[in-house]
Amino acid sequence: MNTEIDHGLSAQETEQILQAMNSERANDLLLYAQVYGKQSGAKSASLVGLHEDSMELELEFLYSTPKRLSIRFSEPIKDVKDALLHFDQLAQKAHAILGHTDNEPLGRTVYNMLPEWMKH
Repeated sequence: MNTEIDHGLSAQETEQILQAMNSERANDLLLYAQVYGKQSGAKSASLVGLHEDSMELELEFLYSTPKRLSIRFSEPIKDVKDALLHFDQLAQKAHAILGHTDNEPLGRTVYNMLPEWMKH
């Protein structure tokens, strides 16, 4: 994981954000790849880098090799609170772009809806 300090976050804060996003908001990461990175074929996404002006995702595909994707932020991040706010705003905007309503399960993909035995 890339924990370069090129923003207002310490290496430890960056690592904590990477771990939290990967474990708690994996569906949002996949949503970012699909909406902002135009990677509709990705089956999973992991946050592997966080910079002042962008994030790096590692994408996994069912039938092709993994690839990296960089998504730029609209404004530079300053601290942990600002980073989390950016992630929340990206998710809200992506759901709006996809036309999700409050009554729909958000961040679900066809792959995520498959039974576990079919994913292997």
